Amino acid sequence: MKSIAVRIASIVILTFGLTMLLAAEEPERADPWAPIRVLLGEWEGVGNGFGGESRVHHSYGFILQDNFIHSTTVSEFQPKEDGAPWRDP
Repeated sequence: MKSIAVRIASIVILTFGLTMLLAAEEPERADPWAPIRVLLGEWEGVGNGFGGESRVHHSYGFILQDNFIHSTTVSEFQPKEDGAPWRDP
């Protein structure tokens, strides 16, 4: 008789433990991109350097299921007066 009581108690405890394990929700993970998420989007500005004045366009956005950030930068320079291409001195 003692053996049956032990088996029933074991089954009840096991069932309760499995129910609690399956009912437990996975903890919410912190967003690894949170510190730099503010930088995502379209950015425009002006630049000045060896090539002269320029307009600069930056674009930052998620790719590949939000695992990577893709960055694109385009700089447009005014043509030189003599028509010669810009060269680094």
